[in-house]
Amino acid sequence: MPVVLVSNRGPLSFRDDGGELVADQAAALVEALDMTPDARASQAAELRRRAGARRPADWLADQLAAIGE
Repeated sequence: MPVVLVSNRGPLSFRDDGGELVADQAAALVEALDMTPDARASQAAELRRRAGARRPADWLADQLAAIGE
């Protein structure tokens, strides 16, 4: 069975009732379920490329730079 990574596109924002978060997650799931096999393959290839382009140390350096350390 094909797999699609579903993640939020930006920072999470919460409301007291969680409505925005639920709506965003639902929209992302609908988009993932509606993807064609070619679109899933294309997304998977792009995720592999991005994952291979950086090391965990690169991510950590970016986080530390963002908080000014």
